[in-house]
Amino acid sequence: MTSPQTNGFPSGEFRIVEVDSGLCLTTKPGVTSRTDGNQEYNERHGMATQTGDPAVEVLSGTGEPRQRWYTDGALLINTVKEDVRGNFALRISPDLMSLGDGNNPDYVEMVGIGSIHAAQLQTDDGYIYLEGQPENVITYAPGNEGLFGKTELIMAPRGGTHQRWRFEPGK
Repeated sequence: MTSPQTNGFPSGEFRIVEVDSGLCLTTKPGVTSRTDGNQEYNERHGMATQTGDPAVEVLSGTGEPRQRWYTDGALLINTVKEDVRGNFALRISPDLMSLGDGNNPDYVEMVGIGSIHAAQLQTDDGYIYLEGQPENVITYAPGNEGLFGKTELIMAPRGGTHQRWRFEPGK
């Protein structure tokens, strides 16, 4: 492992491996879709194309660039630059279906590094959590269904399974 940096993360590029499963935190490209948009725009320019934000998932370790991360301050950033939008960082997003009742967990997703929604994270003893809030940690939850479908990375109370991560040098 490389030497520690801000908030407990290693310096340089690294892979994030879930200890119980041995799977790696990985990004996948955003889905590109076409939309009719508004009629006036379409009459002048044709259909509009939109690419969604990349997603985060947990997969077997292959060493590919989408499995490499680095930190900038307290942001956990994937090394792959997505089209013209650049790099993306982890974000913790509330599940809108919970309406604050605590029944549905917040989930982990990606957001552009310039966004005010990029999560300020820290790590200790293998747990990754929002800066200063160690009671809920990033958890690999296979089969979990969120508002927008399958989301395997959620925030859950510390102390369960699939919550500890190790950092390996990026290859």
